[in-house]
Amino acid sequence: MLNQGVPGFESPIRQVTMALTLIKGKKVDLWVKNMLDSLRRLHPVQHNVPAVWNHFEAAFRDKFTDSTRELQARTQLKRLKFQYPDIDGYIAKFKDLIVQAGYNIASQETINLFLKGFNKNRNLLDKVFTPPVPVSYEAMKRRLIAIVKSMQLVNSIAQDAPDFRNFHSNPTQMPRGNQQPQRNFALHQVTSLNALQWMNNQLVPMDTSNQARMPNWRNNPVQGNAAQAEPNQRLNWPPRKCFNCDKVGYIARQCNAPKKARISHIHNEPDKEMANLQTPLTPNGILDDALTSFNRLSEELKD
Repeated sequence: MLNQGVPGFESPIRQVTMALTLIKGKKVDLWVKNMLDSLRRLHPVQHNVPAVWNHFEAAFRDKFTDSTRELQARTQLKRLKFQYPDIDGYIAKFKDLIVQAGYNIASQETINLFLKGFNKNRNLLDKVFTPPVPVSYEAMKRRLIAIVKSMQLVNSIAQDAPDFRNFHSNPTQMPRGNQQPQRNFALHQVTSLNALQWMNNQLVPMDTSNQARMPNWRNNPVQGNAAQAEPNQRLNWPPRKCFNCDKVGYIARQCNAPKKARISHIHNEPDKEMANLQTPLTPNGILDDALTSFNRLSEELKD
């Protein structure tokens, strides 16, 4: 009423701002701060409408006219429990109840209520109080968020990894794609009747002809493991030859002929007589040496 007709004070946004400056007290400071933050996000021209004041008035009545709301919020704070892994939901619910209960979020009582919600997760509390121990509410909140996120990551990795303690591989079954390997199954013998399809198990008709029973190894040479498995291939080997007398039918250790002399070692010493047959060549006597060698040739070679 006092500001009617005064230039600049007819703006609904300015009226709400002035009313908020008159609301003082520890229990309402956080609510006033939230209302001011919401006003700063409004456009000074487009949103400057009477609905702004109406919203402020309804929020003020809803906050301060319910006498039982604060008591209900405190009761809900005592019953609030953390449900793994919803750490973000727990923190958001806790902040809302703190505002409704009128508690100071930086007080020790508020920190105790915040940690009380984790009494069913003792391992989580032990990790929170590892040195350096956080003291403020914001420090504890950041540490709890980091611990819960890391636990989620470890659990997700452990779920994707196979359990090798109870896993027994079956060589006759091969998983394909995303198919999980079967566990705890009994091993069984694989035959041509129960072999799986991926083993390339195909029935082949038996050939009972003479050619199949008596193969011609000379015309059809076999290589690999099949050649080692056939005992009849030794029958077509060439006859043995004696290296002592060059006769066929036996080897040298069975030969009765006199043993040939064998060269046990070779001397690599130069022969002095062969070294003196020709005088060494020098640049000055090349022509003389050539003429001397020519005279030693026979008449036919000279021609």
